[in-house]
Amino acid sequence: MASTLTLFLTSAGTGLLAGGASCAAVQGGLQAGALGRRTVPPALRPARGTPRQRATESLAPVGAFLVGKLLSHTLLGALLGIFGAALQPSPRTRAVLLLAAAVLMVLFALDLMGAKAVSRLVPQPPAAFGQLVRRGSKPGAKWPPPCSASPPSSSPAE
Repeated sequence: MASTLTLFLTSAGTGLLAGGASCAAVQGGLQAGALGRRTVPPALRPARGTPRQRATESLAPVGAFLVGKLLSHTLLGALLGIFGAALQPSPRTRAVLLLAAAVLMVLFALDLMGAKAVSRLVPQPPAAFGQLVRRGSKPGAKWPPPCSASPPSSSPAE
């Protein structure tokens, strides 16, 4: 009994630590990209209101980001749950899908490490998508690239 509890606590702790770190890395980057362009530097912002009002004003975009993230994850999770309940693949189909996902992950990892032998096996996005991303990522672009979560930049000097 003690070994089962130890195994559970170790796995839960490892999962929370790894999950928290990866979530902070991904969501922190998204939040910094989405909100970093919206905020005006303190030196250019006029000082008005009480310190509490200024703190609330600066936390409002963060709260909106977190509420939006919560709602989108809840809605997508509900939709996936509905589809998952309706589509029950057989154990053999699930095993094939799991193995295909594992093979793709290994191929992506080898490609990221620069293994030339797998570069032809890794699926690539269409060339038009790459051109669209490059065009949108230029400094004066009106809209961000489609794979970015950042809004268009608007400088206070404009």
